[in-house]
Amino acid sequence: MPTPARTSQVLESVEAELAPTQTIPAATGSGPSPAVEVPAPAISATPAIRRLPRWLLPFLGLALLAVLAVAIIWFINQRRPPTLQLMPIERPSITINLESQSSVVNLGEWEIDAYCEQLAFSPDLDWLASACNREEVRFSSYRYYASLWQVNPGVLQAHLLDHIAWMKSLDFSPDGSLLATSAEDERVNLWQVSDSALLRTIESDQGPIASLDFSPNGKVLAGAIWEGVGLWQVSNGNLLRTYSSDENSLRSVAFSPDGEFLAGGSEAGQIFLWRVSDGVLIHTQPGHTAQVNQIAFSPDGTQLASASDDKTIKLWRVQDGELLANLVEHTEGVTGVAFSNDGSLLVSSSWDGTLRLWQASDGLALRSIQFDDSLIALVLSVDGIWLTTASSDGRLNFWGVSETISHLPVSLRIRP
Repeated sequence: MPTPARTSQVLESVEAELAPTQTIPAATGSGPSPAVEVPAPAISATPAIRRLPRWLLPFLGLALLAVLAVAIIWFINQRRPPTLQLMPIERPSITINLESQSSVVNLGEWEIDAYCEQLAFSPDLDWLASACNREEVRFSSYRYYASLWQVNPGVLQAHLLDHIAWMKSLDFSPDGSLLATSAEDERVNLWQVSDSALLRTIESDQGPIASLDFSPNGKVLAGAIWEGVGLWQVSNGNLLRTYSSDENSLRSVAFSPDGEFLAGGSEAGQIFLWRVSDGVLIHTQPGHTAQVNQIAFSPDGTQLASASDDKTIKLWRVQDGELLANLVEHTEGVTGVAFSNDGSLLVSSSWDGTLRLWQASDGLALRSIQFDDSLIALVLSVDGIWLTTASSDGRLNFWGVSETISHLPVSLRIRP
């Protein structure tokens, strides 16, 4: 039997034969000397970057720097406020009504770089508010916001940044001190107009609030919710009560001028009318075949206009809910509707890119103004002086009457 010492010698001999060797000369003072064989170092895995040609490394560095620069520029642009092109808008001296409608002209145009879901004028006409969306701008504070503008100087007062989802609605309180905004983030924000400070946030547990309207006394705020209307106390944000619309999601709400009634337009095309004092549903009009986008009371509270995606505007008598007129000139869904301050004129906007004027007494079509892009919203000031429209290309247009034509550049005049 082999001894342990013999076994060890055999193993060392085998390892020596298998190991690769390299020859190095022995260091001597003079003359040739026999070479000494030593094992070659083990071959280790080299990182991929070391296997690349050296001339390629500078190009890779430049490419990485370019990518980083693009990322930084993109990041900065995402947080940059929208680009604005504004101008002062002079107030005409004649209100927009049935007599002056034939000479309504464009007073000026703003480019605000945003899609405006809704517009509102303050009662004192010092402010215009817009519910703005820039869906394509990712990771930005200026994606969903409201804006406060001063029309006559043509300046931005503030962007109101707090909502985190698509902006839906806004409304000024009757005294003009507050602005309420709502979005698909299921919140209502109350802003102090004087300094643009966020005064209060009202959380909704009944889904997004698609439309807002202050009561005439300013104490209550109505909001269109999933299955009806919610009423909140403005002073503390408490939910006072809800009005049911039979599981119909509402898209628009409006108080009557005297505050006695509250109307709502649903996603299914129905019109609801409640008595505010006790919440009793007085009547329901199932007249539209598609979503109701906006409703508006006439200044005397006797009529209600409803604008729908079924391409029609309907006029209803508030007292008994009777349909008075069916307006059918639009070729696409109607996005907005408003009465003139004397109740004689009705104005409407549509996806078909037209601003139309109607006789409110019988729905007679009076005039149409064509735009290059769809009209998303409109608002008529309470005194009938300013009519403002928002189009899908991020522009606001301001309208007045014939007396201002001589002061306008030719490029701003809109022919009948």
